[in-house]
Order: sequence, then structure tokens, then C-alpha cells
Amino acid sequence: MEKIVEASLGQYINPLTSVLLIESGMVTALPLLLFTKIAKEVSLSMLGILQYISPTLSLLAGVILYHESLTKAHVIAFSFIWLALVIYTFSSIAKWGNKKQIKNKVET
Repeated sequence: MEKIVEASLGQYINPLTSVLLIESGMVTALPLLLFTKIAKEVSLSMLGILQYISPTLSLLAGVILYHESLTKAHVIAFSFIWLALVIYTFSSIAKWGNKKQIKNKVET
């Protein structure tokens, strides 16, 4: 029965959060508009890599600033994620270099 009471409390809070979200919409609109403008000028692969900055900063803040524990499972999982990002980044750089060489050969 306790879960029903907790759920009903959540239903009372929902309209309040909706009002807070509407008011905060103006604050979040400007960064989203700037992101949209910049995203048009950046390649999709670079945009994908940049999206890993926020969770990485959050991880560092949690561990360094708030002294949250980093378990062996966390280290393994994040290691695989970062390894994949490094491999993808280097392959993208190599691919970009090959395209540039081909373009230079065609132009000459």
C-alpha cells in the first residue's frame, strides 16, 4: 500500500514541475539555439564525439568533487567506452587524412 501513497504524491508534484519546466524553457532555449547553429557547421562524427564531454565531466565531478566511489565494474565499463572513443577518433582522423590526400591528387 505504501507504493500507492508514494505514487499519488508524485502525481501531485507533477503539475508543479511542469510549471517550473515551462518557466525554465526560456533559460534553456538560448543554449539550444546556439547548439543548433554550431551543429550545422560541425560534422556528425565530431558532434557525436563532443556529446561524450558532458558525461565524462559528470563522472569526474562525482569522483573528484563529491568523493563518490568508483567500483571495479565502473572502471571496466568506462575503460571500454573510452577505448572505443579513442579507436573511433583515430580511425576518423585517418579517414579524413585519406580523403584530403585523394582530393589533393584530383586537384593536381
